[in-house]
Amino acid sequence: MLAIAVVAMIAPALVVPLFVAAGFISVRLYLNRSKEILKPFGAAFLGAMPWVWFFILQAIGTAFLIFSAQGHEFVRALKNPEFTKFIDNPAQQVLPLLLGFLIGTVSGALGGILAARWQPRNGPSH
Repeated sequence: MLAIAVVAMIAPALVVPLFVAAGFISVRLYLNRSKEILKPFGAAFLGAMPWVWFFILQAIGTAFLIFSAQGHEFVRALKNPEFTKFIDNPAQQVLPLLLGFLIGTVSGALGGILAARWQPRNGPSH
């Protein structure tokens, strides 16, 4: 999550390729350990899983900031007007969270499919 935040601040255009790479790497790690042939649907599901878990953590963190007294105190201590608007109108965060979920899972699934397409095949090649 920290790497994504740093990349998003430095070069936002590299975030989606980072999502694809993470899906690709997760499927490749699975294939290296299991030696099982994955179909594209299974690879897409496996490639999207890191972003599902990332979204869950992000949603929990956002909910903590919005609904807890400690979260409100933390945001007000930052003295940033944008973050204060975030606390005052939490409905503004629904669309960015859902958009991040959609982009992350689709990109991760694409990376998983790419990894499945490059897996070695058993048997003779024709």
